[in-house]
Amino acid sequence: MKLKINKIKNKKNYPTYYLNIHCIMNKNSISEININYKASFSHFVENQNQKTYFFSDKLEIPKKTVINQLNKNRFAPKEFQENVDGRFIVLNVKNNSLSICSDKLGRTDLFYTKEKDIYTFSTILNEFTSLGYNDDLSLINFFMLYGSRAPRTKT
Repeated sequence: MKLKINKIKNKKNYPTYYLNIHCIMNKNSISEININYKASFSHFVENQNQKTYFFSDKLEIPKKTVINQLNKNRFAPKEFQENVDGRFIVLNVKNNSLSICSDKLGRTDLFYTKEKDIYTFSTILNEFTSLGYNDDLSLINFFMLYGSRAPRTKT
């Protein structure tokens, strides 16, 4: 499996927090993953068994705590979400599968689509206009939730 990671630097047409993932499938296995991102904090851990990629723009805990959680041998999304406060997305590649999780409050909107053998994930909805993104129920849900999320865990 090929993996390409590209950090976008100082492009004015991108927001301060941006993530775009293209997962290219070959039959039932992943052949390539392309990640383009712009984030104020990112940390990557690559072990023999798994690869974990963390992207965030707002953390409510020290970065060292995040790094310690990511450096554990076994990545557990629920445990990670309980111990890390902020707005983030984590990608975990293990055994030829891709897992994506966000913070426990789901503060990062991640849109997705599938066209042929390519899964596309993005934090920007406008990237799907050329693909004919037409999921009215998801859009209604997004706009109903927008701005109604609690900013911290203790509110």
